Amino acid sequence: MTGNNSYKELTDKENSKISLLAKASWICPLVICFTMFSRITTTKSILPPDLDNPNAIADVTFKILIILAGVVMGIIAITKSRKRKVKGIFGHSIFGIIFSIGTLCLFLFMFHFGSEQNNEIKKHVENFSKSNEEINSSKSLNDSEKKAYITLSNWKKNSSDLNSKLQVFWKDLSSPRFLDSSLLKNEGEFEYQKKLVQAFITNAEACKINFVKMPMHFRTELSGLDYNNKTVKGVLSAIDKKFEKESPFTLPLFDARMDYGYKLQKLITFLENNNSSWSSVDNKFVFESVELASKFNMLTNYVDESHKAIGVCQKKYRTGLNID
Repeated sequence: MTGNNSYKELTDKENSKISLLAKASWICPLVICFTMFSRITTTKSILPPDLDNPNAIADVTFKILIILAGVVMGIIAITKSRKRKVKGIFGHSIFGIIFSIGTLCLFLFMFHFGSEQNNEIKKHVENFSKSNEEINSSKSLNDSEKKAYITLSNWKKNSSDLNSKLQVFWKDLSSPRFLDSSLLKNEGEFEYQKKLVQAFITNAEACKINFVKMPMHFRTELSGLDYNNKTVKGVLSAIDKKFEKESPFTLPLFDARMDYGYKLQKLITFLENNNSSWSSVDNKFVFESVELASKFNMLTNYVDESHKAIGVCQKKYRTGLNID
């Protein structure tokens, strides 16, 4: 009896493993479907990550392997269930194999379709680096194509200038001079710091407006041209795809930066309005009343939270667009 029980237990364990393999065969593609759906709902786009990024290559390879694992586990489950005559396995396994193959086909189709669009963005926007002089002197371009590329060149230059200025203001806001309690009471210091914060906000708003109006800007500038021209059509399509791809990550980052600027404005205004009620001790703000100290702490907490929000948005931006 003991031997029979041991054999039965061993058989049950083997059958249980086969059952798990059968169920895993459809769980694997289900997980990948969930990740694809999550990406689409998060980015509002089916565009895949940029394969110039090693992390993106690893991510795509891992997903394909997971899907193929579903097929392999389904086949193994069917083979073993037939040898051991285990019931209830065939249906799970067949469903898993079909589901895995279907998911793989869908994934490859989306990847191919999205890769073509990514390549279009690179070709017509990101990798385009000709100057206006080179465009105008080109004999291989007609007037419509020259206009399209000059518009693109001017927009890229303007975007680069705006972002460069924003980085300069950001660096100034991070300098030791900014909100230094030992310097704020100096003549003209409040005015300097208020102008710095306002310049940061204004530039962040300009960057956002430049990005938001990007698709309409190109259609306005290129109105009247031959939209059937391959180059003009390619530029407009690439701009639309670039906007669709980057909006979910770029717009929150712009908003976070502006919010940070507004919070700094409130803090500086508070310090200026209560200039006679605080002093600098060991480079720290010391207030004459608990009420003012409490208000100051609340405003600085708002600033810190807003600064952290920028960090979170930057991380999402870099992760979402696969930027190292």
